[in-house]
Amino acid sequence: MPKFKEYKIQTRTLVALAFAAQRANGGALHRDTRFFDPAQDAFVEVVPNKTLMLNSFAIEPGSNPELVPTDEDFAQADAAISAIQGDVLVKKLADRRVSDFQFNLSEAIGRDTCTQRDCGLVAFVPKTYAGMLERQEKDEAKIGLASTSEYLGRVGEKIQLDFTLIDSRYLQQYNCYSVTGHDGRGNMVNFLTAHQNLAVSGRIQGKVKRTEVSQYHNGAKVTNLNFVKRI
Repeated sequence: MPKFKEYKIQTRTLVALAFAAQRANGGALHRDTRFFDPAQDAFVEVVPNKTLMLNSFAIEPGSNPELVPTDEDFAQADAAISAIQGDVLVKKLADRRVSDFQFNLSEAIGRDTCTQRDCGLVAFVPKTYAGMLERQEKDEAKIGLASTSEYLGRVGEKIQLDFTLIDSRYLQQYNCYSVTGHDGRGNMVNFLTAHQNLAVSGRIQGKVKRTEVSQYHNGAKVTNLNFVKRI
């Protein structure tokens, strides 16, 4: 039986290849060889990101790599490695839970070298990093509103506003979305809805359900609405 051949690669280079693979796949993370494209209303063949990465270093001498990472790929790799490992460290110091996935990913990118076995996991670095940046941006927006937000209307009153979405989360236990945003004047608004199409920016109408200083939003004054609809 032939011996399994192990290909090693510098971890920083493999992470850069993950960014190159995502760029090659139009900014998407593809795990399978085909996906459903709603624009074409059909399944489309694609090379998975991990395969693009694998074919860029786990090859025989003289073979051309599938991808060659750019300077920008390496810059993003450095930023992502630092951010992911830093986030894990902060959570550990604060005695907060670190998911098995995030722990395993941090461990993989913390080594000096990886092998072809790590391609599937490391392919998730760009998506994970992008999610962290998005959460950071949302948190900063909420922190900014904590010092400006005032209540809108009175409890039971119908109000209209130009709503700017900050964040929406699906609450599985309630089968609805928790939607947070502001009125464009620095006032924070929150509402629950079963309709995902309401979790967007736009002009809305709702009834003031309650007003509160929210411990979940850095002590901001939050106006909670119900019976929300687009107008």
